[in-house]
Parts: sequence; structure tokens; C-alpha cells
Amino acid sequence: MDIFAACLLERADVLAVLIERRADLDATGACGMTALGVACLNGSFACASLLVRAGAATNVKTSGGLTALHHACAVGRVVCVQWLLEWGAATDAVCADGLCPIHYACVRGFADCAHALLLRGASVEGLVAVTPLNVACSRGWVDCATLLLTYGARADVASLHAAAERGHVGCVRELLSRGVDPSSRLEGASVLHVACLGGHADCLEVMLQWTDAQSIDATDGDGHTPLHVACMSPSPACVGLLLHHRANVDRTDAAGERALHKACAIGCVACAQHLLTNGAGLDNATHRGVSPLRIACAYERLDCLDLLLARQADPQPCGRRASPLLTACLHGSTACATRLLQHPKVDVDHRSRGTTPLHAACVRSHDGCIRTLLAAGASTALCDATGHLPLTLVCRTGGTDGAEALLDYGADVDATARCPRSPSALLLACEGGHLGTMRVLIRRGVRLCTADANGLGPRDVCRGACLLLYCSALARHRWRGLGQWAQFSVWLQRRAADRVYAPGGVGFEALRGRSVAMGMRP
Repeated sequence: MDIFAACLLERADVLAVLIERRADLDATGACGMTALGVACLNGSFACASLLVRAGAATNVKTSGGLTALHHACAVGRVVCVQWLLEWGAATDAVCADGLCPIHYACVRGFADCAHALLLRGASVEGLVAVTPLNVACSRGWVDCATLLLTYGARADVASLHAAAERGHVGCVRELLSRGVDPSSRLEGASVLHVACLGGHADCLEVMLQWTDAQSIDATDGDGHTPLHVACMSPSPACVGLLLHHRANVDRTDAAGERALHKACAIGCVACAQHLLTNGAGLDNATHRGVSPLRIACAYERLDCLDLLLARQADPQPCGRRASPLLTACLHGSTACATRLLQHPKVDVDHRSRGTTPLHAACVRSHDGCIRTLLAAGASTALCDATGHLPLTLVCRTGGTDGAEALLDYGADVDATARCPRSPSALLLACEGGHLGTMRVLIRRGVRLCTADANGLGPRDVCRGACLLLYCSALARHRWRGLGQWAQFSVWLQRRAADRVYAPGGVGFEALRGRSVAMGMRP
């Protein structure tokens, strides 16, 4: 057994024998650790004391810059710490990460080890940007934080942010009592923002007792107040506390959004209820004219939508603003569209800059919304601002089910867009290579030989499988036409001798009707 194994297994008797045989006490093993480092990391005071008394160096560093004192503080073996300090261990030895032994003591909350270091003159601030107090507060060790503050550690805003970020209310209370300003900022955010972001209502409650009225509505770099952040977290408890302390419920951020917009976007009904109870505006819009109702539809927050409608939010905007129904259809929220269409004030064909909800659904090929709107009576014959009909829009995007739905509800299969080029639905489907949409149109009897204003027809724009489908459909159509003409010719010859079918005869109108019935022009 060598000296490292003896320390690892805490065999002080074996270690004593090896020391008598003059084993190399400062030999390094894996990672450059000495036997003393192994003994301290293992918490074996018996082995550590034997090695130190035998003359082992106390300040030998590993490849990571760690000394035996770092190891003793990391495991909280205070008797080893005191013994090493008695024998000259450096209190402020810095490892490769820039951390001193006192940092290691504060990471695990070993206040007795930290106290022993401070009694021997360890720096209370450390030698790097991260102070021992920062470490203690981030881990929530109140005893360590109190000890460091007693020995003169500077109570800074970084420590307060670290404690609030992780919800360590004891450390927060201790720092505030030492004079840290809760309205002070770190990277643009106040400590109230940090507590609300984590949803730490207990920390927020303590900080609000030390905060003035103006700081409650302080904004960060994006213009967000703590109330905005609490709604985005979401944390109904933090929202309730802020509103109880008279936070501004209608304060806007850089984008013009209020706290109610944030609550509806995240889908927090409890936060929205708090805000509405405290006077939040139902129909307040952002700089771009987006209301909370539209936000709820965009993110498909059905519970928030029901809450807003129950509070009498206006589902039908005035003028050219986009309606919540258009927003729901644009984002494919069939459930929200269904709920809005149940409201008596909603106009299914309301235009926003020429676009109806049906146009919006067709642009994105949201088939569920298309069928819902059509069932509610949406018009298939209205053009948008570019002159496109719903059918031409859905054919351009390749919506097979949407095209089926529009044709089921009476859309003209041969209709063309009312724009300078005037493309037909079939031409747009061919351009996009939408094979399924082409099949739907052909099955519904679309006119195959069409061209746009530039003289381009389906045959000119089709490629690959689409061209094969178009040519086969055109061939079937022509052969079917020839067969009908042959059938009609035989039928006419059989009755040529009968004068009753001559022009002016009593059967002339019957002949004319038969030709029409067979698809021939009279």
C-alpha cells in the first residue's frame, strides 16, 4: 500500500509506517494532488495531522491550482482547516478559477470553516469579481452571508440579485437590512425584475417593504416593468403583490404592450383576472393596433379569450384594423375562430386593408378555419387588396382540403384573380406544382384550356408529374368530346327522316334540349 492509498482508506497506522520509512510526502499523483490533499479531501484529520507534523508542504497546488486548504474547506472539515492554518497554509491561495478557500467554504455553507479563515486574515472580498458574499447569497447560506457581512464584506447589489434570482428570502432580508437599495440596477434590471422573473413571491414581498412607489414601475432595457415580467413568468402571486402595492396596470413597454397583453400571450388566466380586477383596459392596443383579444387569438389562448369576452371586450374593431377573427384565422386557431363566430357582433366578412378572415385562412391553407368560416356564411366571391379570390389564394399555396371546401360552398372553379395578370385557380396550382390541388380542380370540371393575360396556360408552366396529370386530363376531355359527338351524330341520322324533328317541327325543341343535355352546343 502506498502513501496515497493509506490516506484514501484513512489508514493512519499504515501511513505512520510509511512516514518512518521516509516515503516522499510531497509526491504528486493524479491531477498533481499530494497525499495531504487526498487526506483533506477525504476528511481524515488523523492522516492530515501525521503528514503535516512529518513536514509535508501545505501549499502545494494541483494542476487546477487547488491546495490542501481548498480541499478541506470543500468538505467542511473545520479541524483540518484549523490545523492547516496553524502550520502556515495560505488563506488566499487562488486556484485556476480564481477562487480562494473561503469561496469553497461558502459554496457548501460551511460557516465554521469560513470563520476559521477569517480569523486567520482571509480576505472577505476574495481576489476575483465573484466575492464570497456573492457565492453565499446565490446558494442561500444565510449564516455565511451574515458572517461575511459582520467581518466587513460589502453588501452589494450583485449579491442581492443573486439571492433574489434563486428565491433565498433570508439572504434578501439580511442584505436589505444592511442597506442595499432594492431599486439599484444590474445589467439594466432591478432586483424586483429578478424576483418576478423567477416567480419568488416571498422575496418580492420582502423587497416591496423597502421599495418606494416610483421604483415599483421602474423599467428594464426593453421597457418592461416588474408587473410585465411577473405576467410573462407567469406568477399570479407576484402580480397580486405588485397590484396591491399600486403598480401601474396600464404601463406600456417599448412595443406598446401592457401587462394584460403579456398575460394573454402566455395564457395565464389568473394574472389576467388580477389585472382586469384592478382596472386594466380591455381594448387597449399596442403601437401596431394589437388588442389583448388579438393576442389571445394569435397564441390560441382559449381561456384568456373566454375571459376577455366575458368581460365585454369588443371582438369587432372599428375601421381598417385587423379583427381578432382575422388574427385567429391567420394563425390557424380554429377553436378561437369558432368561439368568436358565436358572438353576435362579429362580422365574418370584415375587411382589414382589403383582407377578410377567409383570405387570411386561405393564404396559410388553414383548412379547419376555412371550413369554419364557410359554415358561418363567409363569401367566396370577395377579392382581397391584390385582386385574389379565396380559391386562387388557396390554390397558390396548395391547400387541397381548403380548395375542396370552397368548391363545396359554391366557389367558381373557373374564376380568375382580378389582377393585371388574371391567372386562374388551375394556372396558380400548376405554377406551384400542387398536384393534389390540381386533381381537385380537374375532378370538379375546371376549364383546362385557359391562359392568363400574358398568354401563358397550364401547359406552359407545368413541370414533371403536374404536366403529366394535365396532359392526361386534357386527352380524356377531348376523347370524351369526340365520343359525345359520334353518339349525337348516330342519334340524329336515325331520326333525319322524321319530319317532326325538322326545324319548325314540333320535335325541334326536344332535339335542342337533347343536345344541351349531352353537353353539346345547340
